[in-house]
Amino acid sequence: MFGGKKLQFEVKEIWDEGAKRMARTLDVVDASNPDRRIFYEFKSVKNFPPSNFKDQFTKDLKNASSLDQVKWIFDGAKIDDVAKFRNDMLSAIDKLELTDEMARKLMMPDSKASDLIELIKSRFSTTFLIK
Repeated sequence: MFGGKKLQFEVKEIWDEGAKRMARTLDVVDASNPDRRIFYEFKSVKNFPPSNFKDQFTKDLKNASSLDQVKWIFDGAKIDDVAKFRNDMLSAIDKLELTDEMARKLMMPDSKASDLIELIKSRFSTTFLIK
């Protein structure tokens, strides 16, 4: 799962968003390439989306420069119905409150929030993993 040689655990990320100070604790960060860190979130829950999904995932996107840097790993022993898991998560993705600015940062200069939603959905199986 981890291809890197420099893993950091329980990493607290802090950044400024306008006048507001933001923070997020990441479960694992693969910091082998400091310019392209990979952020891992581990979830062992039975209900989907997990609590705080909208807030946590949005913060992960704000930390990343590419969607490929964000990986959420779910405990497969807790998922009874993979199709329902996928549908519930896709519904939650549709409800994310993303901005055009986030889309431009993660995609192309003329991208919109709706484009980013579609990208996340199209890369569902590489962003949200069941192990």
